[in-house]
Amino acid sequence: AGFLVSFKCEATERMTDFSAQDVVTTIWAMGTIQHRDEAFLRSCTAVLQRRTTLQPQHASNTLWALAAVAFADAPIYSWLGGRASDRIVEFKPQESANAIWALATATIKDGELVSSVSWQVMRTLPDISTQSLANFVWAFTKLGYEQEAVLAAVQAEALRKRGRFSEQ
Repeated sequence: AGFLVSFKCEATERMTDFSAQDVVTTIWAMGTIQHRDEAFLRSCTAVLQRRTTLQPQHASNTLWALAAVAFADAPIYSWLGGRASDRIVEFKPQESANAIWALATATIKDGELVSSVSWQVMRTLPDISTQSLANFVWAFTKLGYEQEAVLAAVQAEALRKRGRFSEQ
């Protein structure tokens, strides 16, 4: 616990000098170790919102990390969703899967991002891993997403790849 306290103190002191990547990595680290500190995460996301450039992986990783620690702040999810939607064409399938998983996990019904991810899923369907397909189906179901064409395409792709699924 001592290291984590020291890390957060040092990061807080230097946060204004952090690049977007540095802030995202800090948030991601908190998600990875399942450490939820509302005040620290709020300061991180406030700094992140002042950064002009947010790469697709930044948005995806931040959404994932916040959902992983059950950080409940709809405006930050909305802001991240907007940044993600703006650059959805650049998202790799894993980044799309992480973003939609995060929304479903946090029970955030961001229609713009869900629609953008759906479009990207359709565009990149052959390149999507079986794990990501499963994540999409789970997330779309949890969010109550009812776009028959997208769900049918994902189902058809899952059936095509059914021999590649593994137990998890």
